[in-house]
Amino acid sequence: MSRVIPLISMLLLLLIGSGCASKKEAMANNQINNWLIGRKTAELPVDYHVQSPDVLLIQAPKMSELKEEKVTVRPDGKISLNLLGEVFVADMTPAEIARKLRQLALKFYEKDAAEVFVSVLEFKSKVVYVFGQVDEPGIKPFTGRDTLLDMLGQARLNDNAWPQKIVIVRPNEDPNVHQKVTVDVKTMWQTGDMKDNFMLEEGDVIYVPPSPLAQANTTFTKLLSPLRGTLELIGTAVRFGAGGPAGGI
Repeated sequence: MSRVIPLISMLLLLLIGSGCASKKEAMANNQINNWLIGRKTAELPVDYHVQSPDVLLIQAPKMSELKEEKVTVRPDGKISLNLLGEVFVADMTPAEIARKLRQLALKFYEKDAAEVFVSVLEFKSKVVYVFGQVDEPGIKPFTGRDTLLDMLGQARLNDNAWPQKIVIVRPNEDPNVHQKVTVDVKTMWQTGDMKDNFMLEEGDVIYVPPSPLAQANTTFTKLLSPLRGTLELIGTAVRFGAGGPAGGI
């Protein structure tokens, strides 16, 4: 039984040590999350090309029929508007759509009154994917001006995340071409160097892997799980022997 006590002590020390390290990682990831959420996203110019089922906001302050309309791009690429009827807008930018609507409106209004503004209210046609060690994995809307840090701010790293090894995978029409880059977000947070805050593209996949410690804890838990009952019995026996009369177990 004298050999069992050091074994139990060693296992307990491993559990305590991994628990302390896990808390440190969790605190660091929480600080990174606060930084991601609090940072200001750059207002970058973007040529977003509208597709179905994006939702557009049409504003024409001087035209009563089109003062403010919310419209969804249909599968046939068209929107339906008061006065102007059905208009094909698929694969056009908001600025191009506004110019097209203005030209159509000039049939009914004077030049000074035919002002039209178009913006994307809901981005639904293009997406990126975030999975791994984040609180909110899944499909995310792509706006054309999203960066890696923007998406991580939305998804939020969980306690097990490894921010030093975040992976971006970019799809390619050629299945033999693999485009992948690994980014150290923790260093970005510590140094403020944003050179690796890549602009995302439609269809990009962001993977946040578990940290080595999280992987080790998972493996250790799996290995220890079948032995829990045995260790509890041994622990009980040790306690009984330590508190019992001489000559016990």
